[in-house]
Amino acid sequence: MLTVRVVFGSGLSRLAGIDAAAVQLATPTLTGLAQALSDSYGKSLADALGGSQQRIALGEVAILVNGVSANSETVLHEGDEVALFFVAAGG
Repeated sequence: MLTVRVVFGSGLSRLAGIDAAAVQLATPTLTGLAQALSDSYGKSLADALGGSQQRIALGEVAILVNGVSANSETVLHEGDEVALFFVAAGG
């Protein structure tokens, strides 16, 4: 198991009910993180992440690991900081 720090952007923080959390992972990938978050923070957050893959693939959820853009295949390491937020769009 490893522990990462997750920071939720404003839309996701409302769904999770917190701004940040230390999350323990059995699977050190962003897919594993999405599963751990849905287990801990419920269906609303899981739905917002779209099972993670769909919304990430569509660019609806931006992910930064230690300040660098990441994708569902990114491998996480002990102490990483993962920021998740909805991508803003407008015109």
